[in-house]
Amino acid sequence: MTVWLGATTVLLAVVAVVLLPPVLRRLPEPVTTDGSGPGYARLARPSTVLLHLAAAGAGTAVVLLAVPAPSWPLWWPLLTAGVASAVVDARTTWIPRPLSWAGWALGVLSTAVALVVAPPRAVLVAVLGALAAGALLWLVWRLSRGGIGFGDVRLAPLVGMAAGSMGELGWWWGLLLGTSLGAVVAVLRRVSRRPGAMPYGPALVAGPLLAALLGAG
Repeated sequence: MTVWLGATTVLLAVVAVVLLPPVLRRLPEPVTTDGSGPGYARLARPSTVLLHLAAAGAGTAVVLLAVPAPSWPLWWPLLTAGVASAVVDARTTWIPRPLSWAGWALGVLSTAVALVVAPPRAVLVAVLGALAAGALLWLVWRLSRGGIGFGDVRLAPLVGMAAGSMGELGWWWGLLLGTSLGAVVAVLRRVSRRPGAMPYGPALVAGPLLAALLGAG
């Protein structure tokens, strides 16, 4: 079981890296008030592929080394659509809706697989973690009145599922580390007087990976 789960985890991460450039070329640019857009098509170049490959490789390595094999399927949405979203967000401060939707769809599939290979309680906590993370980020978005982008809200369930796969404590640590990392980056940007919006997605995605690496579950 460990072999095919590991092979599937690696394969999905590689497929996500390969598919992102053609997807970016076909994504419609969102309508903005000032007429500017993220320029998704311009991201379909080797530098983006290398960044995505490095991020996906590091994330997959952490999961395979630090997370029990039965829980690997619950990380598939984060390692694929989540990492891809973080890469695009880091370059543009935008998270395309189709990437989030793909992550949600994979989340349903990975939950079905996890029900076969993982303890039922672990799957339940992961699913509840996905819902809770989405609700929490929606509340932050609502109360902050644009302090975070709605793309982060759509990304949150992928983060919450991965964090929740490590149990209740792992869920808390995953979100805490992600938000703390985002806060540190925000402070550094303010100190350096760097203009523009801050991409929050990379910090969110890094949170559960850091928690797994630190054995927080």
